[in-house]
Amino acid sequence: MYGWYKYSFNLQVAMFIAGIVSALLFDGVLVKLITNLFDRILKPELA
Repeated sequence: MYGWYKYSFNLQVAMFIAGIVSALLFDGVLVKLITNLFDRILKPELA
């Protein structure tokens, strides 16, 4: 019982960290895409 509880706690921590990392990566990619889109809209001669 104790081993399973310890494993499940570690798993929850790993899932939490993985969720934060993936969210940060996704937000970074999304911001980059939006920035590129705005650059194309504001400066069409450079695109």
